[in-house]
Amino acid sequence: MKQMRQSILFTKLKPWILLIQVIMPLRMTQRQFLFLGMIQMFHLQQHQ
Repeated sequence: MKQMRQSILFTKLKPWILLIQVIMPLRMTQRQFLFLGMIQMFHLQQHQ
């Protein structure tokens, strides 16, 4: 059961990981702004 939940979490995080790899080369201010947005999106998904 726990293994199942971990794999679901991983598939949810996979697009974020790709997004982070794209964001990394950006300027620091843009990166921080996008990162905060991502965190908010993640929290919204958790509450659904």
